[in-house]
Amino acid sequence: MKTEKILVANLKTTCCEKTIKGKISEVEGVENVTINQLKETVTIQHSGKAITDDFTDKLHSIGYREYTIL
Repeated sequence: MKTEKILVANLKTTCCEKTIKGKISEVEGVENVTINQLKETVTIQHSGKAITDDFTDKLHSIGYREYTIL
């Protein structure tokens, strides 16, 4: 299992969490999505079938921009 951690701009509310979690979970091979509002991070555990761009593309499609890939 692989883990990706992405620092995301404007991750402020529970609604943001639910939206991001739902969209990222749509990517094939995603096992778990954990969000930390205080640190503005999205941690994704996946099977390795997806690449980082798959996750950032999903974030962009719902209006979120990543600061950086950690």
